[in-house]
Amino acid sequence: MARNIGVNAILNVIKTSLSVLFPLITYPYISRVLGVENLGKVNYAVIFVSYFSTLAALGISAYAVREGSKLRENKESLIKLGSQLFSINLLSMFVAYFLLILITFTFIENSEYQKLILLQSLVILFTTLSIDWINVLYEDFLYITIRTIVIQICSLIALFVFVKTSGDIYYYIFLSVVASGLSCLLNFFYCRRYFRLRLTCQLDLKKHFRKIFTLFLGAILISIYVNSDVIFIEKFNGIYYVGIYVIAVKIYAVLRTIFSAIYYVAIPKLSNFSANNRFDDFKSLYTKLVSYLLLILLPVSTGIFILSKNIVLFMGGKDYIEAIPVLQIFSISIIGAILGGLLTSALNVSLGKESISLKGAIYAVLLNITLNIILVPNFMHIGAAISITFTEFFIFFYNYFVVSECREYIDKNTVYRNFYQSVLGCIAIGILAIYLNSLNLSPLLESTILVCSSVILYFGVLAMLRNTLFMEVKSIIIRKVSS
Repeated sequence: MARNIGVNAILNVIKTSLSVLFPLITYPYISRVLGVENLGKVNYAVIFVSYFSTLAALGISAYAVREGSKLRENKESLIKLGSQLFSINLLSMFVAYFLLILITFTFIENSEYQKLILLQSLVILFTTLSIDWINVLYEDFLYITIRTIVIQICSLIALFVFVKTSGDIYYYIFLSVVASGLSCLLNFFYCRRYFRLRLTCQLDLKKHFRKIFTLFLGAILISIYVNSDVIFIEKFNGIYYVGIYVIAVKIYAVLRTIFSAIYYVAIPKLSNFSANNRFDDFKSLYTKLVSYLLLILLPVSTGIFILSKNIVLFMGGKDYIEAIPVLQIFSISIIGAILGGLLTSALNVSLGKESISLKGAIYAVLLNITLNIILVPNFMHIGAAISITFTEFFIFFYNYFVVSECREYIDKNTVYRNFYQSVLGCIAIGILAIYLNSLNLSPLLESTILVCSSVILYFGVLAMLRNTLFMEVKSIIIRKVSS
């Protein structure tokens, strides 16, 4: 049953936030129990497997959402499409596993790394069976939100029971994988309420492959530049600095995932508008999407930059103090990442212009690898963070200037107005932070006061400036409360 896109966005953000909030809750515990080096080993295995996970995914989810949105009223055609894509996905999964095992036992001699990689690789199987794109297609985010809450609570309890020493590194990965696996398997059976997928030999590769492969190449290239930093740090600086670096990466990944969840729910609707030539509706929705994200993204980025020291100390303690400048850099990088995602995912995929995203991703990978080679040997984890930031903003600017539709399908005056009003609110937050810092409060008290006061101050600035979106949300809340 289709719901209002605002409700879907809220549900998806809640679901996504919970899936990353629970790991954040456990991270201060895990970072201290496992230690810097073991944490580095875990994340090395996770990132190594992520390349093969992207290969197994093959860009099918994004393609299925876009193409399925056009066929949602034609169930027979949708079942045919879904069965073809699921069968292709299973084939790509087997190829991914074959390559993972071959490369792991050919090039990685450390037996501990081999075991961690093989254990982590179970996520490839579970993700393939997940078929979450069906939930997105039918805009059914309530079930997966409830499912996420239940499974995360169970995994949280299990983590504190079974992971107690630095030697429990395998238990930690196993529990993470099992939580993901349960979620995926439950979804596989739940989605049968919409239609049942069948294995088929009639894959119609001539029709699907080029578009799927274009999305896949874009995804794998993004995966390379997003994750190559850890590979370079491990090579040039050692696993210890990987452990330092990933605590900031974890927070960055959380922010990126949450913000991506907001525009992800709009892709089926945008794809449908594009397919039916409803470009006025497309422009209206896309403009509102960009505006809302700017109003949320900029103050969050400001807050993370200001509170980076307190966040790192809370997440990992004094052993991870060197991660502070990395988190500050990432607080800027997140702006480029989300603005770039709004173009490459929300716009280009909806319009069928993923080939442009692919070209941009190729240039981005070359830029990222070059910067890593130059910066990481000399500046270690800080150099890797700078490399990611330059790459994220490059992708945004490349797509903005190459894709003419990003200017045609957006009301620039509305976006610019929301942008500068948000900037004024962020300046007010910065002034408040300087004042609080001069009072020499405890980190916890300072952070609590700053967060609470900043929310009130920021909304106050938007209210004084009569921000259209803020006033709209305010009216909806008043109306709901009154009724």
